[in-house]
Amino acid sequence: MTEEVDEPRLGELLAAFERAWQRLGAPIATALRRGLADDAFTATGLPFEMPRELRIWWSWHDGADG
Repeated sequence: MTEEVDEPRLGELLAAFERAWQRLGAPIATALRRGLADDAFTATGLPFEMPRELRIWWSWHDGADG
């Protein structure tokens, strides 16, 4: 059985995570890259559908620079 992803709640948690980094002065807070556009996930060529949680994560930020 697969649980549904509570996308609004997950978005709130990720935003709170980022605010905490900013408040603490963590270097990653200013190094985060923009998130991927939704069409980036369809052009991956993967032989499976990427889980929704990972799409949300990489839509939030696609890693960090530096």
